[in-house]
Amino acid sequence: CRLSLRLTGQSDMHQRDDLTNIFGETYNEGEGIFSKLPMVMLTECFAKFSEGLIFREVDKARDSVQQYLSIQSLTAVNMSNPDDFFRIFYAGLASFYIGRELEDSVLITRGAECKDWIEKLVVSASTWNFQNKAYLLQAEEQFCERNFD
Repeated sequence: CRLSLRLTGQSDMHQRDDLTNIFGETYNEGEGIFSKLPMVMLTECFAKFSEGLIFREVDKARDSVQQYLSIQSLTAVNMSNPDDFFRIFYAGLASFYIGRELEDSVLITRGAECKDWIEKLVVSASTWNFQNKAYLLQAEEQFCERNFD
């Protein structure tokens, strides 16, 4: 919701710490039982690093993508879940971009790991669907290495 409001220029609000649920209990945004589930945490991190990239908030995007990749490494990637492919692809793009902007070799390495995962899908899953994504990640990796040929 916050991202939608920011995209339309209606709000630049930050995380709220004074929300009330239907029982009158106060809580901070992002708290609650669902915020502890890995898939919910991955989705929240994905939204935050997307927002950081869209608005060129590189530090926010860096923190969110690092958190995303650390949570993702603790969970098994579900080969039958298209959301996992989508998130890994964009995490790779974000890692390469942020790594290049901040000259962070750790993020560039994480981007290469995402690229390798997508390249495996070209062979094992669907060449038609994943080849173009693999090419884009390969190009980002070459750009990070300053190889412009």
